[in-house]
Amino acid sequence: MKLAFDAMESSNHEHARGLLEAHRHQTNLLNFGWRYLWQETRSQEVHQFRGHVRRVRTLAFYPDGQSLASQSLDGVVKVWDLAARQERFTLTNVLALGGIAAAKTNLIIAKRDGSVSIIDRMSGRE
Repeated sequence: MKLAFDAMESSNHEHARGLLEAHRHQTNLLNFGWRYLWQETRSQEVHQFRGHVRRVRTLAFYPDGQSLASQSLDGVVKVWDLAARQERFTLTNVLALGGIAAAKTNLIIAKRDGSVSIIDRMSGRE
C-alpha cells in the first residue's frame, strides 16, 4: 500500500495500478485504502483544490454536497465551496485527534485536549 500511495503521490498512476493489481487476490488487503487507491488509478481528475502546505489527512463532505472540509497534517482545516471551486475559510492550529466531520450547517472537530469544536460552515466561527 505504501509503495502504491507513493507512486500516486508522484503521479505515476500506471505503476500504482500495477502494484495494487499484484495484491488484488489478497482479500485482507481489500480495505478502504486499497479500494480508494485502486479507484484513483482508474479515474480522471475533475478539479484539484490547492492550498494546503502539508499532506491532507482527512476529508469530510457536507451532506448537501456543496462543501468539502479538509484537514492537513500541520493542523490546518479548510472548507471549500465545491460549486465555486474555491476556499471558503481556513482554520489554523487545529490539533484534531479524532478528525473532522461535516454536519448539515456545521463542521465538528474532535480535538486532542478532549474538547469538541462546532464551527459554522459559512462563517468559520465557533
